[in-house]
Amino acid sequence: MLQGATQRTFNQLSFGQRAAVILMMVIQNTDAECLLLDQPEDHLDVSSIVGIVGPTINAVCERKAVCIATHNNNLVLGLRGAIITSLQSQGEYGTVVARGPLVSSGVMTEMLRILEGGEESFFRKIEFYGELSRYVGRSLDGAQLLEIGRELRQRTVDELRNLLQPIVTDSALLKTARHELRNILGVSRRDHEGDSLQAILSRSPAGAGMAPADTLVEHVEKILRNWDSHIEMMLAGIDQMRAVDATPKAMQIDLWGALQEVVHAEVRAFGDSRRKRLSIEIDDDLRGVYIHFDAAHLRLALENLIRNALAATGEVSFQAIGTQQGERYRELIAFRLEQLDWRNKYASVYLIDNGIGLSPADACKIYKEKGFTRRPGGQGIGCQIITRFLAVNGGSINVVQTRFGMEDGGTTQEIRLPLAKVLHS
Repeated sequence: MLQGATQRTFNQLSFGQRAAVILMMVIQNTDAECLLLDQPEDHLDVSSIVGIVGPTINAVCERKAVCIATHNNNLVLGLRGAIITSLQSQGEYGTVVARGPLVSSGVMTEMLRILEGGEESFFRKIEFYGELSRYVGRSLDGAQLLEIGRELRQRTVDELRNLLQPIVTDSALLKTARHELRNILGVSRRDHEGDSLQAILSRSPAGAGMAPADTLVEHVEKILRNWDSHIEMMLAGIDQMRAVDATPKAMQIDLWGALQEVVHAEVRAFGDSRRKRLSIEIDDDLRGVYIHFDAAHLRLALENLIRNALAATGEVSFQAIGTQQGERYRELIAFRLEQLDWRNKYASVYLIDNGIGLSPADACKIYKEKGFTRRPGGQGIGCQIITRFLAVNGGSINVVQTRFGMEDGGTTQEIRLPLAKVLHS
């Protein structure tokens, strides 16, 4: 039996594990068409119930009828599509108190009473595990990543759905433009199968110097450019979902190059007007600094850090439109190398922006309180991604200083990243 990365013989297993293996073999190899199991959890530890007995019973249920008498909540919760019957003894006879799927209200009430020791006991457990998760913090990185992954997938799916709508609209417009262009040129699809649009126009007398056709060509090309942009964003969303599910694979990464790549990708989506009043600086001292990090995790963390900074500077810029401050305000974001600590093997990088800033209360919550966000309708997933992906790779983040306000707002954050090497002195 494989335990972690170690292969163990039957005699090296615990009593409960040996009992679970024997029970699994009996269940799998019996010829009986109906199995009746009386408290199969006896003498078994929880991991054996969840990892061996439950999956075995689920597999057998696909070809046999199985009836189980149990008092174990882990076994009940691990069964797929089970019909639960709660019985109450009245001397020599028993009566059915509740029957149905696990999610039915009567069955859930009986589960709390019999398997969890009542509602009070159940909610005490919930409260205890909630407190435990807050105390152990980073020890639950795996569980928290799973939760972040679920929330990020939901957000990404919603975003992809929004991206699909303009693609569908563009598709309809493109078909209309194609039909109109054929009418103008007086050609059929069969006449020019496989030819490019420019080739058709060049050979068509009707198309020579004809403004409507040129206009349609420009329209079609604009739609195609929009498609390319939407498809690129959809692929980026898919990559995000893959990154969350992947086990961290640390490698040596050029920090300056990673920052350049992410900044370029984020700024590329802006219009000319915002680009003119936006400056994102990356300290030259970061050249040659290599960190030990998972590449996909680093990209997601940096993307969310930059987006949050851009949201902060953008809020000031938007509110200042039409005012004297709006005329002179320039959005400034900078990454500065603060320290290379070789003793503790980390690089300290400051992220500085002149945005709206944070109130003292928000500065305390931003990377510590789950779901924190200042955006209306936001879910705070970005801050969770930053915190957890930094943590699982040996990094951290904290707010060094912040000022809240339109006139002199701004925030400085310290990002600590595990050092790999530095190629300059």
